[in-house]
Formats: sequence, C-alpha cells, structure tokens
Amino acid sequence: MGKDQIIIMDRIEGKAGKAFVVFTNLPVWASEDGSKKRMDVDISVAPFDEINKNQPVFAKKKGAFKKKYSCRSCGEALDISAAVPMDFTFDVACNQFPTFTFAMNVPGVVCGVCGIGNAVSAGGIEEEIGSAIIEAVNSNSIEM
Repeated sequence: MGKDQIIIMDRIEGKAGKAFVVFTNLPVWASEDGSKKRMDVDISVAPFDEINKNQPVFAKKKGAFKKKYSCRSCGEALDISAAVPMDFTFDVACNQFPTFTFAMNVPGVVCGVCGIGNAVSAGGIEEEIGSAIIEAVNSNSIEM
C-alpha cells in the first residue's frame, strides 16, 4: 500500500438493542500493515449531529415524568405505542473528509396528519444507536 491512505469502506453495520446502523462509503485511514483507523474522532459523533441538529428525526417530547410526544414537523400528538421499526438515512459531511451515508433502523411512528416519520426517543434508543455505531466500527477492526 505504500504510505497511509484513505480507503472507502463500502458498508459496515452494527446492531444494539432495537437500533441497527449502516455506514456506506465510510472513509478510513488504511496503514501499510492493513490496520484501519477512523479519519477523525468526529466520524463517530457526526451521525448524532445529523439526527439531532442538522436533520432532526426524533419526535419532540415534553413532560418531566409522563412524556408526551409530538410530530417533529407539524406538532401533532403521536401515539408511540404504535412504534414500528423505521429507516432513516442521511448524507454526513465530516470536516474535510469525503461524505458518507449513515442509515439507522429504529422504532418510529408516522404522523397521521403530515405523514412524516418520527423516530421515538424512548427506552434508551440513543444509547443503543451509540452502541450500534461502536459495534459497526469494532466489528470491522477500525481503531478508535
């Protein structure tokens, strides 16, 4: 291989609890010895920025003890007991590195008013997404 170089990993995936994640076209550093490293610490954090800030997918929730959920788009009340596995896909730009795709399958509900899918932030799903990301990275021998 010569020196360290960027390679693009076609697909890596991980699962934890109810969260299943897939990275497509993920750029990583590849060394002469065949080892792989994340290009940047942000590669693992960038998907969270997308799903929480840049392209929010989680239903809005209110209430300290009894949570009430509403559509992230129109504000209509949602019944999270009807949550089913849903796919959400994002293109993620991370610093100066090539854009990659991050997809996740998590519990969600479709708003009956506007038809938008809403991921349901309940039962520790954010932690499960994080664990699924770590599983994807670790199972493909990508050094943190």
